[in-house]
Amino acid sequence: MTIAGPEPAAAPPTLEELFTPKTVPAPLLLLVVGPHGSGPDEVAAAGLELFRRGHVPLTDEAIASTTPEEQTTGEGADADPAQPQVVHPYARRLLERCDGVVRTGGHSAVADELVAVARSRGTRVWTAVESVPHVAPAPLV
Repeated sequence: MTIAGPEPAAAPPTLEELFTPKTVPAPLLLLVVGPHGSGPDEVAAAGLELFRRGHVPLTDEAIASTTPEEQTTGEGADADPAQPQVVHPYARRLLERCDGVVRTGGHSAVADELVAVARSRGTRVWTAVESVPHVAPAPLV
């Protein structure tokens, strides 16, 4: 007969988790920033999860595909969507309109700068997609 010991204590919640509601009444416009490279793209995966949570995520790939530089140069698929000279100025302008920023893991000087700008403006910053609240379901009428 094996006697199980007490359940291990759960990790204490982070400050972000303590002060983040479980749901928000309407979708948030969220800028998703982070590193890019080979392998699975964390930014795209985070954007998809935020969309599933009911929000409107903006990733740099989406920004790059709509910039005038990309449209006029005709570089299309050959262009690097993470090019700072294309994406960075647009992302900085979008910060003025976004409800928040989601920073995915890994080294990225551009993402770190965008997070710093967002925080200096008082814009909410989440460092984990799991901390972003879901959109509350619409009430049944």
